[in-house]
Amino acid sequence: MPEHVAIERLALAAAVEGRAGVLVRTVGSRGFGARHPLEAMLVLDDGRRAGSILGGRLDPSILDAAAGAGEWPDGALRIGVSDAQRDAGCAGVAELLLQRTDRLPARYFAPRDRPDVAITLLGTPLGATVVVAADGDIVGTLGDAALDAAAVDAATGMRRAARAADQVTELAGGARVLLEVRRRGAVLLIASGGDLAEATATLARTLGWEARASNDPDDVVAWLDDCGSQDALVVMTHDRAIDEPVLLRAATSSVGYVGVLGSRQVHRARHERLRRRGADDEFLARLHGPAGLDIGAWTPAETAVSIIAEILAVRAGRPGRPFVEHDRPIHP
Repeated sequence: MPEHVAIERLALAAAVEGRAGVLVRTVGSRGFGARHPLEAMLVLDDGRRAGSILGGRLDPSILDAAAGAGEWPDGALRIGVSDAQRDAGCAGVAELLLQRTDRLPARYFAPRDRPDVAITLLGTPLGATVVVAADGDIVGTLGDAALDAAAVDAATGMRRAARAADQVTELAGGARVLLEVRRRGAVLLIASGGDLAEATATLARTLGWEARASNDPDDVVAWLDDCGSQDALVVMTHDRAIDEPVLLRAATSSVGYVGVLGSRQVHRARHERLRRRGADDEFLARLHGPAGLDIGAWTPAETAVSIIAEILAVRAGRPGRPFVEHDRPIHP
């Protein structure tokens, strides 16, 4: 499971339980080799954790700092840590931001399907966070109307430039902030095993999605219970004992994309079987079969690109055609 998905799930579970914790993020680091510039970890008060910072090598220092979270005046703390004194150390140093989760807007851990942008102050008040929605609405405050307006401008600029990478920057006026793109991670379910399933799952994970594959229809049917409009199911088998129970459950689930493999003839026969077993025409009309976009794919890896590309287009409500064929904005 991608780390950001594990963090979001743990944070939401903690909220339901009424528990709090500390969200830790790297604001900057050097000397640790090639790593994601802004890693994250969530440490709950009861000891549960998700995510990692710098491979876990600084966990003792982080946990020591998090233990004093109740005494932080702003609910946040910025610290510098180093492993230079450790036997296996590489003279690495990092700047970390620690925030109490109960000081963050609830939407931070529950982003919408269209990306939010979270802006967190690294100055005063330290850790103040707002979440700016795709329509410009703002959740939370940085403590000053001018800063809030600058945050909205920064989020808008980030979207227009199609910047998806988290970054440390300055708002208009010079306030140092952390900008993060927040989007609910998709879940891809695959009813199959084999080379194509593996290639498709691997590609999905590079996008930060959670991917699960199984030849057992009971597994896939159970997984569908937790799926929503931004999630996807691809049935890659031609085994009726797998296809039919999975697709019949998909017909009553909230999963947003359902794709099936097979020739058009196989697809028509599958429609008739599903209709006889109670699937309605609305569900059959939104079955994507054969799944994928026509890009000349041949190998399992190329076919995975075709399938993932169609899922992305369906999620975004886009036609999946070349940009040159229409005049709509690239990033509306």
